Amino acid sequence: MRELSVVAPPEKPLAALGRTAQYYRANPEKAVAKKAVDAEINRKPSQVKKRVEANKHRAKAKAMGVAVAGKDASHQPDGSMKMEDSSVNRGRRNEGGR
Repeated sequence: MRELSVVAPPEKPLAALGRTAQYYRANPEKAVAKKAVDAEINRKPSQVKKRVEANKHRAKAKAMGVAVAGKDASHQPDGSMKMEDSSVNRGRRNEGGR
């Protein structure tokens, strides 16, 4: 049986990274701390529930024939969900508690 080798993509040059990525590239100890905090947040039952809801909505939309490439299932303030461009959904400032 042949073994598969996993090859990581080449590292981007610093100038090609965004501001936050540049910060964490320059401060690897801060990147480790952020990874730990993110892991703690993502373990919370409320976050797990939110992620499960988004995954179900995306799967349902895909089954209905909606083009989901490049889109996120976005939780709306009124409690509903909609498919939204990932760059818009993830780039929204001061909406982390939504």
